[in-house]
Amino acid sequence: MKKKSMREVVETIKKNMFPHIKRKITDEDVASILRLTRNTIVINRKRNVIPYKEIISFCANRGINPLDILYERERIW
Repeated sequence: MKKKSMREVVETIKKNMFPHIKRKITDEDVASILRLTRNTIVINRKRNVIPYKEIISFCANRGINPLDILYERERIW
């Protein structure tokens, strides 16, 4: 398993959490579900810093395995 970059984590969330939405999914949408600000997402992406606490909390609330978001794996929720 290869660890994903922050950019890949955000793209995984966009692709899998919003499949029914027709418009472009923004960083603000991802920030909202992780309970972060858009600015935090942008800065973390530039610095390649992953907000583990927020991602694990998000996954726990939705019954998602955090490894599916944080690592390159075949199975996605």
